[in-house]
Amino acid sequence: MPVLLGPQPNSLDMAIAQGNLVALAIVCLLQYSYSLYRISRVRRIAAQYRDEVDHLSLEMLQLERERMVHRLENQILREVLTQTQCRKALHVLLKRYVPNPEDAFAAFILFDAINDPITHARGLHGDSIESLVVPEDVREQLRQHGAVLWETPTPGNCPLVGSLHSADRRKVRFLAAVAAKDERGLLGVMVTSALLPFGTNRVEQIELSTRLMQAIAPNLRQTLELEQQTSQLQCTREMLELRSIIDSRFDQPMRMIEAFLTRLCDLVRGDAVRLFLHTRDPDEELRSAFRTGVHLQAGVMEPWLEHEERLARCGNTAACLLSFDRPQLLQIGVDSLIGSAMTAPVIQNGTIIGIVCVTRKSADRPTAAHRQLLVWSAETLSHSIARALSVMAIERQARQDGLTELANRRTFEAQLAREFSAIRKGTLADLSLLLLDLDRFKTINDLHGHQGGDEVLRAAARILRDLQSRHSALAKSMAARYGGEELALILPGLNQEQAIEVAEEYRAALERQVIQHHAVGIHVTVSIGVASFPQHGHQPDDLIAAADTALYRAKDCGRNRVECGPPEAVLR
Repeated sequence: MPVLLGPQPNSLDMAIAQGNLVALAIVCLLQYSYSLYRISRVRRIAAQYRDEVDHLSLEMLQLERERMVHRLENQILREVLTQTQCRKALHVLLKRYVPNPEDAFAAFILFDAINDPITHARGLHGDSIESLVVPEDVREQLRQHGAVLWETPTPGNCPLVGSLHSADRRKVRFLAAVAAKDERGLLGVMVTSALLPFGTNRVEQIELSTRLMQAIAPNLRQTLELEQQTSQLQCTREMLELRSIIDSRFDQPMRMIEAFLTRLCDLVRGDAVRLFLHTRDPDEELRSAFRTGVHLQAGVMEPWLEHEERLARCGNTAACLLSFDRPQLLQIGVDSLIGSAMTAPVIQNGTIIGIVCVTRKSADRPTAAHRQLLVWSAETLSHSIARALSVMAIERQARQDGLTELANRRTFEAQLAREFSAIRKGTLADLSLLLLDLDRFKTINDLHGHQGGDEVLRAAARILRDLQSRHSALAKSMAARYGGEELALILPGLNQEQAIEVAEEYRAALERQVIQHHAVGIHVTVSIGVASFPQHGHQPDDLIAAADTALYRAKDCGRNRVECGPPEAVLR
């Protein structure tokens, strides 16, 4: 058994050693726990700092976005509010919302107490502009809330979409209507398929648009009222100018009306003004009394004149001014040439005695000032026409044939002499004359009585007047009753070939006409002799003789035909 040498550890020393070991372990554990705590605390602080940095970053982004929005808002307001005209201000506003009209559209519908709603638009098809209407229920929502938004607009849930052209509907991803209102009420509505600032959320976009409209509305109303006052002053000056024409002295009453309507045409920016007067003829209720304005080439002028007559018939059914835009013109069959029109009745003692018709190539709507001036002009003309007609009635009795309402022979001869005087002065190059004789007129009198013969003469004269009104080249022509069943037509400015064309047109028109008398249809034809300067003479009597000779040749060759007079040398 081995024997252990040296001192042996006692139990106290071992206990101390074990205590030291435990204490060391505790110290290590505490240090480790403290380290974990420090690491955890640092991480918490770091996370807190990161959160604060992220929050500050978001706040900075929000502040930057708000600064950008305010800067944009101030730029738009500065650009819009510095404009002195309402139209230009709205143009600047809409251009901001729609920089590219191919991708979006915006329209500002302006309301006020004087004008009809006026639409300023960018990126909209013309048909959409004409038909875009804000219903009353939408207006009421705008009065209450300031804006209405349709995220997925359809004709079923958005009444504005249904009025848009198909090309414009394709631009609509959403649609917003924002009110421009002040303390006096709703001034206008902006309808747009694009909102500012681009790329932000709808709430911010609607808030910006609402603020813009609130800021713009008072200035817009003030500008609009100033424009209306200026327009009213201008309208008053124009009325005084037209009044001065009425008060001027003219050698003939119609010269005054001619000067009045010519100036009116310029003032209302019309391309033509035409005055129609009522007649006692049941077959011709309205007759053209005067026309001024555009004269187009043959083939184009005739449809324009027919459109004017159609407009006058429409205006004759209303005792107030009528304004026609493109869709309304299409509804009544005016499908070309004329873009917009107005008619105003000339009323005397509660009865419509005539119609003033203003036509334009442009599709722009007439302004309120233009409409006001036309109504005033029609009222003024009602008194002037009454005086002019009374004077003209006396003059007409001396110059006009009572049955046909054409010029009488004495007036015809005086006019023909004046035309030859113009030739000698060099102001007229061509001149032609038609002598027309109704075929077998005695037989008509024998079969239908003199009343039937008179009805035939009146119809023949009416067709001749229609021919004159349809052709701009015949504006200076004179139709006359030469004697009995003979009519005459002086054609200044027309050569022989052109005169023959006019004669053939009249002959064919009369041949087609069925003249009703006591429920009996009467067919009548005409023989026409044509003579022209200088081929057939250099004096009025020479031209009459040549036309008369040609007329007898037409009779001898079977009637219902046109013949040309013999040369001047043959006559001599």
